[in-house]
Amino acid sequence: MARKLPDFGKATKLMREKQGLSQTALRELTGLEASYIARLEHGRFMPSVKTISKLAEAFKISGPEFWACAENHHKC
Repeated sequence: MARKLPDFGKATKLMREKQGLSQTALRELTGLEASYIARLEHGRFMPSVKTISKLAEAFKISGPEFWACAENHHKC
């Protein structure tokens, strides 16, 4: 059986909302465009390792913690 890819879009939205951040605030923390964040949250693509690192840093968690959140949303 094929392994399901981590859902970084859902994880990004969950973490952003959990921390009370708007997409604009997340943009300011990461330097990513608001439209990019919106497309990511809607699952339009898989982010790069560099983007995953920026998001994890903005959420004040490690890269592996963010990856775990993307694989298992109950761990967010």
